Amino acid sequence: MKILTTFFFIFIFSSVLQSQDFGKWTLSDDKNGIKRFNSVVDFQCIDTLNCMQLYQNGNITYGYLVKRTTDGGETWKNVYIDTVIKTRPRIFSFSYPNKKLFIAVGDSGIVIRSTDNGETWESFRIDTSVTFGTVIMYDEKDGFIFGGKPLPESAKDYKLWKTRDGGKTWFETPILDLPLNINNFQMVNRDLIMANVTYLDSKGNYKYNIMKIYNDWTSWYTVPHPGGYYRHFLNENIGWTSGNRRTKDSAGIDTPFQLIHHTTDGGKTWTKQRDTNYLNYYLGPVQFYDKNFGFCGSIENLMLMTFDGGKHWLHTEFLDKPMSPLHIRIIRVPGPNIAFAVSGGYNWVYKWTRPTTSAAEQSQSPELRITPNPAGDYIDIAVAGNRTLKNAVKVYNVLGVCMVTHPLTPSKGGQTGLFIVFTFVFFYIDTPNVRKVTEKSKKNSVAVY
Repeated sequence: MKILTTFFFIFIFSSVLQSQDFGKWTLSDDKNGIKRFNSVVDFQCIDTLNCMQLYQNGNITYGYLVKRTTDGGETWKNVYIDTVIKTRPRIFSFSYPNKKLFIAVGDSGIVIRSTDNGETWESFRIDTSVTFGTVIMYDEKDGFIFGGKPLPESAKDYKLWKTRDGGKTWFETPILDLPLNINNFQMVNRDLIMANVTYLDSKGNYKYNIMKIYNDWTSWYTVPHPGGYYRHFLNENIGWTSGNRRTKDSAGIDTPFQLIHHTTDGGKTWTKQRDTNYLNYYLGPVQFYDKNFGFCGSIENLMLMTFDGGKHWLHTEFLDKPMSPLHIRIIRVPGPNIAFAVSGGYNWVYKWTRPTTSAAEQSQSPELRITPNPAGDYIDIAVAGNRTLKNAVKVYNVLGVCMVTHPLTPSKGGQTGLFIVFTFVFFYIDTPNVRKVTEKSKKNSVAVY
């Protein structure tokens, strides 16, 4: 199908997606109504089935709650819960590198550790004079803890501990001359850790640089951050940032503009993908599964979704009937057909699913071939063998709304086809069992045979 890309962006979905379109968000876990654990620490998955979440009482540190799923969020088990109200050190970070090992760290040098997927636990302190802000395990043996004084005044207040035995023992190691205010760590791969370096500009606005830490803290350097606090990199080169910039209107009221940027060269240069004050919503975290498929969360029941690496972002409803406005604080995308989001407030966990046969999988099917997918300047769809043409062609606009539905009917020559004239920019065509798609000479017109 010859399509001018200046007019259209097309993505082909198989008919198995017809009932769910862009998938569906459902409530996965509400902490069984336990409301006193009102501060989420983190939510991590090691695959599509195994995930851990940790909460604490964020006001007066009345203990912790750790929950685990081994079936992709269908059920959750409390593997650690303080049933008696008692003051505990605050927890700021945890690492979950495999099905067995779980390590969390926090105030006063506290370490909480399980080596059997949360069935049994131990806790100990390494250095009571420091606060542990981040723990990252590269694998089941090697990892690090980064921390320092609760309010560091210089980089000399930072400390670094490493482990070589899965967190059983830790040793302090000399640290590089680092900048202040390092936060928001991400392990990109075994040899690369990324973090934000926060600072204030001359107008008192928060700004960020991206810090790249190489080879177990042996070297580092920074690259400019294009704006917004949130960041997610798939590898050393491909990544996104999300957040907001604020401007004041004539009445002096702040107006948020949603920002999303994309890089393919490790942050040396950035492409702006989004800069809008859509509904005055603030953007939250961005998370991708691969270079094409990802989410970006916001508030007020809005979740952005993309299938083309962020060139186009769909506005999808997070829930049909939310209990209250939802502020998306954490997003995890462990697979192409499953994602999790943790909301603010009660910190409930929501799960997104879609049928397991994706467009990419369909394009490799021996029966249905779609090339290229996503579309370039043309698309060719072919089906091997004689198959009965059923159902209808559905055409969706850029907001994901089905604008046109046409049944497939046989022509005199025995072929099945139809002719559609479009008066809008469309996002994708859902065509079950289609043999060939070609463009007619008239603009915005597509024939399906």
